[in-house]
Amino acid sequence: ELDGIPCAANHWLLTDVLRNEWSFKGLVVSDLGAIKYIQTTHKVADSPKDAIREAVSAGVDMQFYDFSNEFWQNTIIELVNEKKLTMENIDRAAGAVLRLKFLLGLFENPYTDKNLIKERFHTKENQAVALEAAQKSMVLLKNDNNILPLSKNLKNIAVIGPNANASRLGGYAPKNSVGMTVYEGVQQIMGKTANVVYQEGVPLIVKGQAIPSKYLFTSDGSQNGLKGEYFNNRELQGTPALTRIDSQLEFDWPWAPGDGVNVDDFSIRWTGYIQSDKSFDGWLGLSSDDGIRMWVDDQLVIDNWTKGATSIVTTPKNIEAGKKYKVRIEMWEGGWGARAHLRWNLEKVDMQPAIDAAKKADVAIVVLGESNELVEENRDVASLDLHGMQQELIEAIQKTGTPVVCVLLNGRPLSTNWIAENIPAVLEGWFPGELGGRAVADVLFGDYNPGGRLPITVPKSVGQLPIYYNQKPSAIHKYVAESEHPLYSFGYGLSYTKFEYSNLKISANEIKPDGEVKVSVDVKNTGNLDGDEVVQLYVNDVYSSVTTPEKTLRGFKRLNIKKGETKNVEFTLTKDELGLYNRQMKFVVEPGDFEVMVGGNSIDLLKTKFKVSN
Repeated sequence: ELDGIPCAANHWLLTDVLRNEWSFKGLVVSDLGAIKYIQTTHKVADSPKDAIREAVSAGVDMQFYDFSNEFWQNTIIELVNEKKLTMENIDRAAGAVLRLKFLLGLFENPYTDKNLIKERFHTKENQAVALEAAQKSMVLLKNDNNILPLSKNLKNIAVIGPNANASRLGGYAPKNSVGMTVYEGVQQIMGKTANVVYQEGVPLIVKGQAIPSKYLFTSDGSQNGLKGEYFNNRELQGTPALTRIDSQLEFDWPWAPGDGVNVDDFSIRWTGYIQSDKSFDGWLGLSSDDGIRMWVDDQLVIDNWTKGATSIVTTPKNIEAGKKYKVRIEMWEGGWGARAHLRWNLEKVDMQPAIDAAKKADVAIVVLGESNELVEENRDVASLDLHGMQQELIEAIQKTGTPVVCVLLNGRPLSTNWIAENIPAVLEGWFPGELGGRAVADVLFGDYNPGGRLPITVPKSVGQLPIYYNQKPSAIHKYVAESEHPLYSFGYGLSYTKFEYSNLKISANEIKPDGEVKVSVDVKNTGNLDGDEVVQLYVNDVYSSVTTPEKTLRGFKRLNIKKGETKNVEFTLTKDELGLYNRQMKFVVEPGDFEVMVGGNSIDLLKTKFKVSN
């Protein structure tokens, strides 16, 4: 929403600005739920019909299946007949859809070639591109004493961690797709000459164990399991559509959870009690992808009802053997599959096998980070620290005295401060795709010299947010107990070789507002290996009518430079790079001084100046 107006119902945004001011000729489609949310979330419409009226009249051309096609179409017809939507609204929306279909050639060729998937899916050429993309995305963050690349003469290699033998393909990758893991990549390179062992160490998300049926009982104690009442609404109201005894709660439903129950928009209540034959001090936990809550002995101990969407939420519990603990669990499901798990941590996480493997190894490659369960749409976090017990794991591995290399596979920047201070080599691998494991191994063992540079700023803590390289000068942050500087700056990244910048030149010391300046710099590879360097150009409009950042990236070039070679790199600055939107919202190049900065990251830069004059 903007200024209290939902974007899907904002006539100024979708018509005045988008179409009339920007001359947009394309199709406007709502994101999933946006039209429905006009009523259900924003509450500026009192019915689905009114929400559809607001959206279409504002400028939305097509829904993203918020409603059934039949309801959508019949409602629009009603609105036109009631003169609440005009034919101009309909012509605009239908015309946008038809125009796009014509541009795509769907009227001439409505169907695709059935053989294309056989010809193009997973070809060697596509796999080669996947490997190249993964290799180029690797960012070397730390390499003390040139511990990397690792020697291929090593005899014992431990690959440890929850991401060491797991595919991390990123959000919205095809379901059940599997890529090469880091452990498999190391095996490919070193498996014939070295003993390569794998240990998980700790799970990425400590989920405990599903509570077995033998420890669950109905309220009268007559059966194992919990009584489940399934309702065809989100509010646990009315008569249950289904009542049954569920032997245990370890459900992952792609569709309806049972006969007569909705696929979406249902709720469930489970009742009964837990009775263990073992005592332990631990926790009880629930996992769901929508709202869930639990009472133990009539006390609400887990309440994730409003927001939902959690991998697992726990409550501490000292379980006494033989004692009955009354439980009531409730959940609601809003759409797109459902999950309901009831767990405890009767068995504790054991890091000892991983520690033992590290002690026997010449090097320990510890692979940490995140997964789709932690990083995806609707997966917000309150901390940027490593999730779960990963920090404890790498500290335990470091204490063995074996040299440690840390590989991060993650989707968001992580505040790995202890690792940055205590681990000699750190490689950022992101979610690297299907051949990401091979790409990581190629970098670790020197078959590929990393050249990736950070496209983000990595904070030391969540309290530093927002933090980015091109903040305005007025964005002053003075923390009581935190540095103003990030953990890793924008554009940063190391290589197995060194690059030296010199001879920064500009083609003119003064230009007109519509002129251009050529910027050139010499970059020399002064190390012993060929490597990629990313040459970065930043510009500062020193004094201007509106506030501007002290540096803004205006160009970059990635190039391979042989050892001992010098390459001259040239950029051209035009009004597109020098202009700004002034106080009248006009794009102009203003007269005055401009500072030009060039280097291998956003901090270490050569500088020069030129002037724009009328």
